[in-house]
Amino acid sequence: MPLSGVDIHFECTRCGNCCRNSRLALTIAEAETWLDDGHDVQVLCEATPWLTDPAHADAIAQHRLRRSFSAASGELPLRIVVILAANLVGACPNLGPDDLCRIHARRPLVCRIYPAEINPFVALVPGNKGCPAEAWKSDLPILQRAGRIVDARLATTSAGHARPTPQTSAPSGGCARSSKSEMRQSPTKAFAHTASVASRCCAN
Repeated sequence: MPLSGVDIHFECTRCGNCCRNSRLALTIAEAETWLDDGHDVQVLCEATPWLTDPAHADAIAQHRLRRSFSAASGELPLRIVVILAANLVGACPNLGPDDLCRIHARRPLVCRIYPAEINPFVALVPGNKGCPAEAWKSDLPILQRAGRIVDARLATTSAGHARPTPQTSAPSGGCARSSKSEMRQSPTKAFAHTASVASRCCAN
């Protein structure tokens, strides 16, 4: 449920909970770096029936349209969203024994803006996060007011990535692993590759 009328305060407690047991959505450049570091990247796809293009006023559908490519299942037209993700089973491989990030200076976008959502249409709900209660105390710095991020650092980072490749919450579904050699391409070719993989995933 959106919390548009509620102020949200937040300060990281460095508990490390957000670095465990999750799917970490990655941009194409981040996925290449993740592979360089010797880790796996999953290619996930999400298919949505798309009988007609949405009205311009339908912001959510327009957002999906910008982030997807067209395909078909038989005679049914689809839009396919491709998501590159690191599947964290247990602790992130970059999490040190002190629960601090060992690649903090080059950590992925979703880590930089956490606990904010990378998808502008997903409401920030503290109860959906792994942070302890003390991270949300009302005497901490304000993070969100009236549904808008007011933390200057997070707002600037999010605004610079208004059309991200991934979603913060990667859906389950068909997936395939991409090798480092397959990802060694320009961003345009890399997206074409992920689109091709997504088409095969949905067909199987």
